[in-house]
Amino acid sequence: MINKEKQAIYDGMIYFFVNVIGTSFLLLGIGMIYHTFGLLDIRYIKEAMPLLENPKSMILPFSLMMVTVSLKSALTPLFSWLPKAHGTPSAPPVVSAILSGVYIKTGVYLFIRFNEMYAPVLDITPFFFWVGFITSVVGFMMALGQHDIKLILAYHTVSQVGLIMMGLNMQADIAYWGAIFHILNHGIFKSTLFLTAGIVYEEYGTRDVFKIRGVLRRMPLVGIAMGLSVLGIMGAPFFNGSISKYMIAHGTYDYGMTLLLNLTNLGTIMSFVKYGTMLFGRSDVELTGTTKWPAKLSSFVLGIASLLTGIYAVTLTDVLLNYQVQVDAAEYNQKTMVFFLMVIAGVAFYNGIIKRGSFLEEMGHFELSFNTIITAMVSYFIILVSYLNFVL
Repeated sequence: MINKEKQAIYDGMIYFFVNVIGTSFLLLGIGMIYHTFGLLDIRYIKEAMPLLENPKSMILPFSLMMVTVSLKSALTPLFSWLPKAHGTPSAPPVVSAILSGVYIKTGVYLFIRFNEMYAPVLDITPFFFWVGFITSVVGFMMALGQHDIKLILAYHTVSQVGLIMMGLNMQADIAYWGAIFHILNHGIFKSTLFLTAGIVYEEYGTRDVFKIRGVLRRMPLVGIAMGLSVLGIMGAPFFNGSISKYMIAHGTYDYGMTLLLNLTNLGTIMSFVKYGTMLFGRSDVELTGTTKWPAKLSSFVLGIASLLTGIYAVTLTDVLLNYQVQVDAAEYNQKTMVFFLMVIAGVAFYNGIIKRGSFLEEMGHFELSFNTIITAMVSYFIILVSYLNFVL
């Protein structure tokens, strides 16, 4: 809102008020917890949970708190604030990088802590697995309908958070830690993508993905950084995304669940086939030359980090997560072959169907108003309460 542009002020106020109302849900749930247990320490509340005579008394506070968590994590249908925050004309790329790479993960962290606290009496993993899947699919479908490079990245933040939620709720240790590792990886490659998108916009004077060409030739450092981060988010072999996605996929041998995971990755590949076209081709647009070298160098370093954190992923998971992942060479090679097949399929689908279709274009322009966002929050709360009452 600092530049006082009309659209920016509107988007900023929606972001502000939606978060204020979302926080009200959280505080009401915390108040109910305090009324029941007389304390607010998560560790002690978890120990006291099994002592409850009626576990259903936790449905309301849990649902209230999870509305806020889902809002901050940008889960379906509560993600509409995110593209508004990213896509407003004056949104600085550095802020977008922090918002997508770091801030949104605070919602995932709250989910982990709160879900662990309620675990002795409430098992909600199937519900949030499917919410994660739907979020991932909706995210990449919305991204496919965008022309604005920052909106493509914003909706793919939604999609990647959906994948993280799927991993967290697959009830397998390797998938859980793969999702945690993907939080780190996403912070690296998505921050790189937003920083390079900001540089490209500053140099080309447009954010239209179809009007930007030849980035790799005209700005080599920025082009390399963008290419490395694209490979990271797609899960290319040896890049960080490939290891965390391998860990998540390794959490199940169910063919149906594997198909769902492959579908989400195929959507990511299709979107970044579209995004990656900016790297190649020729453009007659005269670059402004206003970008300073520290910005280019910092994005390049982050791009290299997408590769290095993949090469040294086994060591990083051991040091940072205290989890020793064993990567089976034969299985990883199989996943690599699947990746290349999905790249071929992604290119074919994009050029043959998606590029020529109008449905996704129309879907990409769909936005929720402030009133509709609040209605979605209340509806989400009602669905969550109804589900818990049904399964308990």
